[in-house]
Amino acid sequence: SYTNTPFFTEHIIHGSPQYFLAIQALADEVKRSFDYFRIICHPSIQDVRPLLEHGWRAAPDYAHVWDVKKAEELLHELKTKKRFRQMEGIFGSFDFADERHPGIIEEFIPFYQETAQDIGYKLRKSWKNIFRATATKMLKENIIRFYTCRDKNGKLAGAATYVLNPAHHNAYGWQLAHTPFTHSSGEKDFIPALYFFSIEVLSHEVSSIDIA
Repeated sequence: SYTNTPFFTEHIIHGSPQYFLAIQALADEVKRSFDYFRIICHPSIQDVRPLLEHGWRAAPDYAHVWDVKKAEELLHELKTKKRFRQMEGIFGSFDFADERHPGIIEEFIPFYQETAQDIGYKLRKSWKNIFRATATKMLKENIIRFYTCRDKNGKLAGAATYVLNPAHHNAYGWQLAHTPFTHSSGEKDFIPALYFFSIEVLSHEVSSIDIA
């Protein structure tokens, strides 16, 4: 067996059509050349669907897990990190909430589709219907969370979904949707604050959060 990992130039976005074409070409060529080939992917390789669609098997080997049993200590530590230090003023400019009503599903769907389009992420045509059915069922079973960030007019600026495993007291990050922003325009990066809020709220229900 030979161990390797693919690398991409910076302009290729994970999940984009260019990404899919590159991975599919790699998958086909390696299958043609080798009877058995093992790839250990760098954590930056986040989307292996093209490999799966071309007959490969995949297993997770990396995750970023937050231990939230001592949430106060974790949140205090995060405040010292460079990106999280920029949260000052964010909580005063936006409203954060844990939304568990059915209407959030219908609001999240076009919001996530817009985010995917903005970053060039490829969604299947069936994604909307599959997500609606799945999220509706999970909401009834109380195992999905929608944490939102809205401006003072109530418009969605960011939303993060998490799936809960009550039996093991774990939560798993699922999707992140947000309006596009650039630091040059003076717009505020509210994503760290959304993560911070999510950790704080989830810590009352779970002992660890896998954001990968």
